[in-house]
Amino acid sequence: MSKKIPPQYLEFFFLAGLLLRFLISGRIYYWSNYLFLAWFSLAYFLALLGKKTSFPLPRLLRLGLGLFFGGLIISMPFGLQQVYSARELVIFLSYLFIFLSGVELLDEQKIGRLILLVIFAAALSALVGLRQYFGGLENLAGFGDAGDFALVEQVQLKRIFGLTFSPDFFSCFLAASLVLLPGCYRQMVEGTGSRKALNLALLGLLILVLLAAMVLSKSIGGLLSLMIGVLALIYLRFPKSSSGRKTIAVALALVMLTAGFCAFFIYHRRSLIFEPGSNPVLLRLYNFSAGAKVFRERPFLGVGLGDFWIAYPKYRQPQANEARYAHNNFLQVLAEAGPIAEAGLLLLILYPLLGLKKIKAGNDPALSSIFSALLVLGSHWLWDYGLYVPELASVFLVLLSALTLKREGQEIPRQL
Repeated sequence: MSKKIPPQYLEFFFLAGLLLRFLISGRIYYWSNYLFLAWFSLAYFLALLGKKTSFPLPRLLRLGLGLFFGGLIISMPFGLQQVYSARELVIFLSYLFIFLSGVELLDEQKIGRLILLVIFAAALSALVGLRQYFGGLENLAGFGDAGDFALVEQVQLKRIFGLTFSPDFFSCFLAASLVLLPGCYRQMVEGTGSRKALNLALLGLLILVLLAAMVLSKSIGGLLSLMIGVLALIYLRFPKSSSGRKTIAVALALVMLTAGFCAFFIYHRRSLIFEPGSNPVLLRLYNFSAGAKVFRERPFLGVGLGDFWIAYPKYRQPQANEARYAHNNFLQVLAEAGPIAEAGLLLLILYPLLGLKKIKAGNDPALSSIFSALLVLGSHWLWDYGLYVPELASVFLVLLSALTLKREGQEIPRQL
């Protein structure tokens, strides 16, 4: 690194920016998206200037990033509202620089700190969420826009949302953090005797706080994503012949059923959940149907990045809810930016999946946890729009950069 910019300063700058990004909602405080685009682009360029080298990204990721961001930009001039597309592009460009900064500034030791940082941010958000529930959600009228219907709904249903704007994204963040815990277990419980016992007790308390906040978010999607992530951890960390594997799987099923049962019976909407106008599954299906119709309207370049909400009313069914998103990232990207961006997004998802056998054979707790957390976040994209939520998508991109470094760490850096 350059003598003028010691590497530890750049690391602090990068990790501090990530912590703020995880805690400051880009949907509630839109101004923050400009701040973090400048923050992470600066971190990336300073890293390149300091190192005089760049990390050689694998071809699949280079192709995926090129197609995805190229498709988004190409869609903009042909979109329904170019100004809104430009605003949305600010958010997506910050994702790109988070990923690029991550592969340039992280290493084996710093990846452990990154995992701890994500868990720390989730714990803070969980504590805020628990305070919301026990301190009175009705006192949060000033949290977002006064007329924000989504916020009013959460208050009425007593669904906590932490530092995000949505219980579902809050729950997904907590789920990803829970499956990251095995990746830093040794760091968290290091010590001997009474010190180790204290660390174990604190770890148990942390897990309890995260799980309690998840249950009180009353998110079916978050619980489903957690189950997928934990099953991935069991597959990666326990041999097929292990007797403990079946025991853990059964215990997991019981815990999930119990958590779902508890969440359902403290869900104020339970009496309405099976009615067409309130059933979350039916509402999602209506959104998916509208998303497919929007895509068919402009199948090559889409309606423009961030412009789904403009095209949606034309295809909204009478029983469907008001929506700005298709509640499926893959369908949304296809409808807004067409097959070019969609192909890029699928390649970005494919990259970690192609390394599954190698990850399992490597027996690396951190790598297994990072893969499982990416699976939590990626699976949640099937029934929600986390890619469009900066505080959540940033977790995915930085974990993808960590997984890339773990898998390709032996590559020789390119000289600039």
